[in-house]
Amino acid sequence: MVDNHVLAASRAHIEALGDAAEDAFYTIDLRHVANQYKRMVTQLPRVLPFYTVKCHPDTRVLSLLAKLGAGVDCASQSEVALSLDHGVPPERIIFANPMKQRSHLRFAREHNVPLMVFDSSDELLKVKNEFPEAKLVLRLQVDDSKARHQFGPKFGTPMADVPALVETAKRLELNVVGVCFHVGLGVLEASAFVDAIVRAKQAFELGLDAGYTFTLLNLGGGFAGDDLGPVNGVAIISEPGRYFVSACATLTVNVIGRKTDPELTDRDCTSEAKEPRYMYIVNDGKHGSFSTPHLCVVANPVVLKAANADESMPVPCSVWGPTMDGKDEITRETSLPVLEVGDWITFPRMGAYSFATGSTFNGFSLPSRIYIEEQHNKP
Repeated sequence: MVDNHVLAASRAHIEALGDAAEDAFYTIDLRHVANQYKRMVTQLPRVLPFYTVKCHPDTRVLSLLAKLGAGVDCASQSEVALSLDHGVPPERIIFANPMKQRSHLRFAREHNVPLMVFDSSDELLKVKNEFPEAKLVLRLQVDDSKARHQFGPKFGTPMADVPALVETAKRLELNVVGVCFHVGLGVLEASAFVDAIVRAKQAFELGLDAGYTFTLLNLGGGFAGDDLGPVNGVAIISEPGRYFVSACATLTVNVIGRKTDPELTDRDCTSEAKEPRYMYIVNDGKHGSFSTPHLCVVANPVVLKAANADESMPVPCSVWGPTMDGKDEITRETSLPVLEVGDWITFPRMGAYSFATGSTFNGFSLPSRIYIEEQHNKP
């Protein structure tokens, strides 16, 4: 379902442009972002959210979350700079990439952004040379087999290597303040978090053995309650991304071309019923907003504005992007009323890992954005 206010705002944008309306655009509902933040801090008052910038690096979203009190999770110097420029104080930034360029470490030091993640001895040596007063968070390797998108061995320290790594940090006189983990994206089983928290507890104990008293537990891209009992003296943060923004963005695209889809037509149409099934070419695609299907699940499109479509009679069709890539297919089969060139369709829930990962391949621009302000009341 698409919020009626979002649909109305999208139609109003098209009508305001008149004959010039043709380019794809996003409608960003800032009300949704604010409501998600308020819901989280109400339901999980112990967990401070650090928004994952890479998920949806929109400056209006970033400024809103900064105003509400969220921290941010950054992966690069550019994301740190973007966050600082839009109101996030340095103490509410975690530099979450465990492998950082030396120049990025120097930038963090120059801008007083001390909280950062590591998972290797080589990273500790870089930190010792570039930012010795940093506040370090050890990333653990956890079981992400229950996730739709897994991080695998690239990130995190195996539990067997934790003692030696913590000892290395101690020998280098570095300040390790806590541990973090990420159970992967799209996890629906709470047991994944329970297992990771058990490992985190073990890491806290190993830190004590090395002379550290950890004060930070970072739950990564998700959040849990206090199922294992209260933890005194420990700040708990999480790094949600899609939770805030997945449903805040609705993508509206224009049908720029139409031709018969031979596969669907041959399958569905008999000699007595020769109505063709169509391929619709729209002005965003796999090299733009739909570039990461493993991260952004594509919802069924909805007709926004059509000249003659009978919305009560959806029929099978396929939807394709605009580039010269023959594999630029958004959806192999969906159901829509028969559309004409110039009609508009929308894809809901396009806020996470959509334009953030898109390119301008073949010279096609990424969609523009319009906003529904936080102050608007929901109808």
